[in-house]
Amino acid sequence: MRVTRTIRVNCLADTPDRLPAVLREAQRTARPIFIESIPWLVYELPPPAFDRRRGASLVFESEDVMRRIRQYPPNWRQLSDEDLFALSWGS
Repeated sequence: MRVTRTIRVNCLADTPDRLPAVLREAQRTARPIFIESIPWLVYELPPPAFDRRRGASLVFESEDVMRRIRQYPPNWRQLSDEDLFALSWGS
């Protein structure tokens, strides 16, 4: 006998009331930056429990793009918008 499971995955584009509390809090405390007139939110996201690397991520989120980096300076909030955004490209 074959058992099939259906798992519902909530994506970031889902309604705000369905976002996990950790993500909502991270976005609430995000640093807004504007690059070429495009608004971005930059926020630190703690590692999920199942992540074997156990490191926080710095997330760069715009309306169309999301980037995540794992290595970033502890003073990322003090960087200029341009220097902070350069981190999202791995520079």
